[in-house]
Amino acid sequence: MKMVNVLEEIAWEVLNEHWDHLDLSCKCEQCKGDVYALMMNALPPRYVTTDAGRVFIKVEFMNEQSLTNVLCQLAKAAEVVAVKPSHPLPKPDVPAVAE
Repeated sequence: MKMVNVLEEIAWEVLNEHWDHLDLSCKCEQCKGDVYALMMNALPPRYVTTDAGRVFIKVEFMNEQSLTNVLCQLAKAAEVVAVKPSHPLPKPDVPAVAE
């Protein structure tokens, strides 16, 4: 097994589980990727080289505090992307005014 950061898997699972509940004006793949990247930059890596190590880290993140840390970073990252997305947002459709 090659070296992997198990937190990448955990963060991606948490992001996908909570994506529909985040208050973002844009839910495109670019914004999702930006949220994920910000999360990963804020979380400490958890590298392993064995399947046993992967299981150990995943069990650790069943702990409420460890999961809370990931959720906290998700909320912070989503807030950053909501305020300043990396692309222009489409203008909302404005209904025509009847004259």
